[in-house]
Amino acid sequence: VYPGYATGKAGNVTSIDGALIGDNRHRFRSLRNPAQRPRPGEGRQIRVSGCDDVTARAIAPMTLQLLLENVVCHNDIESGPGLHVDIRCENDALTVSNPIRARRGDTRGTGSGLSHIQARYRLLCERENRIERSADMFRVAVPLLPCAP
Repeated sequence: VYPGYATGKAGNVTSIDGALIGDNRHRFRSLRNPAQRPRPGEGRQIRVSGCDDVTARAIAPMTLQLLLENVVCHNDIESGPGLHVDIRCENDALTVSNPIRARRGDTRGTGSGLSHIQARYRLLCERENRIERSADMFRVAVPLLPCAP
């Protein structure tokens, strides 16, 4: 966990607006960098829905970036049809989901990305993250938190 971020204080959260469009616009751009060679299916697609109504809500800092990096790290985004990532705000949670398109070779990773998110949320609230994996879909839901006044 990054020191000073997840201390449980209301000022240590990132608004949904900030996470989706504010200072983090470059993070979305990095997933569909125009300098990369175009591929059939147009590569990666990110769809955001339901988040317009939660502007007074927040998530822990760096959460969205870590979830998107998790998608890129564990999935084959270089071949085949484009990889679609859905970001939704519903049921008092921000959910990031994607179809599983496993990379060749070892894709286990270190597990530190999701464990860091879970550790942050343990400090910020008493609600747990939900991690769901089926044969063809991976989904992580993190609780929406109140924004600082």
